Amino acid sequence: MRRFYGDIIDGEPVTDWKAIHAECCKTERFIIEVRPYSEEREITLQQYAYLHAVVFPLLAEAIGCSLWEAEYTCKRWCGQQWELIKNVGKGMWVECSKTKLTTKQCNLWIENIMDWAAKRDIVIPPPDPEWRSKRAAPQADAATDAPDASAKPNAGDGEGVTEDARPADKEGLFEAA
Repeated sequence: MRRFYGDIIDGEPVTDWKAIHAECCKTERFIIEVRPYSEEREITLQQYAYLHAVVFPLLAEAIGCSLWEAEYTCKRWCGQQWELIKNVGKGMWVECSKTKLTTKQCNLWIENIMDWAAKRDIVIPPPDPEWRSKRAAPQADAATDAPDASAKPNAGDGEGVTEDARPADKEGLFEAA
């Protein structure tokens, strides 16, 4: 599943219509969902993706535990100020959801995790806002992902916003591109 972003310019929706059409043609049935853009929600989704795809797997491998245990460890030792793990009695702990964190709090939590890991000689690479453009894409994907240079503005010549132009937090690990 791919996500496409768009803007309204002069009262008209602008996005990469050719790429959307090409993606729809890959399947017999599809759903197109239009919802208001929320920068806070999009950044938070990126943060969770980074935690689950990079941070927790690296920690799990380094300390020899499961992904759940790595996440629990991060909540317990790096998220105390947000009570991601609550002590509810002698030797009894309750794991709380990280979804209650704001974008700024999640950035701080990720920084705390990186610091905690660094003290244990575990290297966690920082999030790279350019990761998608640096990935090694198969030739078939590269042909459909590249915008057509002769296209009109509604076909993605830079005025529209596609999945590669991710919104980003302006104050933390998820920097503006």
